Amino acid sequence: MALAKAPKDDFGGTPSAKTQGKVLGVPAWSSLENLAACKASIEALELHQAQMNGTAKSKATEAMLESSATASFPSWLETVADEHPGVWRDLPTKAGNMWTIETSKAMRTSKGGIYHRWKSVLQPYMLGVINPAYASCLNEDGSAPAGMTREHIIAKIKHAIWIYKVTEKPKRRKNKGAKAANKGDGDDDDDDDDDKEAA
Repeated sequence: MALAKAPKDDFGGTPSAKTQGKVLGVPAWSSLENLAACKASIEALELHQAQMNGTAKSKATEAMLESSATASFPSWLETVADEHPGVWRDLPTKAGNMWTIETSKAMRTSKGGIYHRWKSVLQPYMLGVINPAYASCLNEDGSAPAGMTREHIIAKIKHAIWIYKVTEKPKRRKNKGAKAANKGDGDDDDDDDDDKEAA
């Protein structure tokens, strides 16, 4: 499994002021937007599995899942915003407008990519960082140890996320910079090939 990428958000519930990609005025994904993308994508997978139950097994195409997740994202964003009152805050963007829930629903679904975000960013991060941290808090039978409260478990998971951000993300940035420098030095050969031949 590839290294998990931390979802681009500030884990505080408000979108950051950074722009996403090259679109001015589109901030990085907030924690509520990420949660809505997860729920919409999981719903798309579950709907496909329910439809295929009892019929010939066929794999859902990425386009089918993307279409379903994109269609349900706006309602999930409303739901998670209602479930977590006070977390969403409207944010002024670099384009001069306000990033509201309505703006988010329109912009995030206009380009699609909801299911792709789940599959390539959110799911690997959950499976590679959050789930192992959660599992480390539990007994072998899946129960919480005596004296371990929900708050203790959340604190341990937050600590694991912090450790990941401090240790893994800088390593990846450093590796990216080194790869870019190698490409820029005129040597078109891949250094990995040289290492394989030497071994």
